[in-house]
Amino acid sequence: MKQADLITGICGVSFVKDPRDFTTMYVGKKFEANVKYLTDSKGCLLFFEDGMDIPQIILDNNNCHFSVAPVRDFARAVRALWEQRQAELGALPYFNQNGATVGTDVELGEGVVIEPGAFIDHRVKIGAGTRICTGAVVRHGSVIGENCLILEGAVIGNEGFTMAPDEDGNPFRLHCLAGVILADEVEVGANVTVNRGQSRDTFVERWTKIDDGTYVAHDCVLGERVTVTSNVTMGGFVEVGDGAYLGMNCTVKQLLSVGAGTTVGMGSVVTKSLPDGVVAFGSPAKVRG
Repeated sequence: MKQADLITGICGVSFVKDPRDFTTMYVGKKFEANVKYLTDSKGCLLFFEDGMDIPQIILDNNNCHFSVAPVRDFARAVRALWEQRQAELGALPYFNQNGATVGTDVELGEGVVIEPGAFIDHRVKIGAGTRICTGAVVRHGSVIGENCLILEGAVIGNEGFTMAPDEDGNPFRLHCLAGVILADEVEVGANVTVNRGQSRDTFVERWTKIDDGTYVAHDCVLGERVTVTSNVTMGGFVEVGDGAYLGMNCTVKQLLSVGAGTTVGMGSVVTKSLPDGVVAFGSPAKVRG
């Protein structure tokens, strides 16, 4: 079946633990327990690994495919969706606005300042009172709240680093089709990267502050009043609770969580999720208080 036919009626990608109808997802044997989250899904394009036992209700209500490499097949379907979107966006014009480049269907609140040299892509929303500094890039579909500050060289909503192997083991890009949402009063420092989500929006809650040089990977969720100091690295799907503090140069491995009110010391390497309200540091980071 051609990819164009396969993705007919599919509107995007979602996370298997939080599925949305008419999206595409994959599940391998390693995470077979997550199949239970799909029992109410309808109209989805689902890729499963050969030999998995899938409830009949899921098979009946969705377009299900089995293979030895569901990640590869899923990535190809996502690429077809991405190409479809790029063709649509490629037809839209950009405009010069006082030295900044601004795309089509951009919504700007009252008092928004976009400095010369900034790039605002198509279909971006920016809330009242926000300032986008020179050299900052806000990619298509990103949403930025009110009274935010995006400093020089920050990139909001670019592609995450997600790959899948082809039949010969060569890596090809698994495109990110979700977005980035920055709530009100968020600050993003110079040369920070906040990737768009792969299967859910990358989300930064209100009053969170991100210092210079930090990397926030795809599908991360940062709670309210989180302090992220300079040069922190977060892998994909990291979740950080309200009021947490991440010290300079610390690293948080993908798919982990840092609890609310928890402090991670500078230079630490977080290899296991941390509970609420603790102090952790070291490599690997251990709870010390």
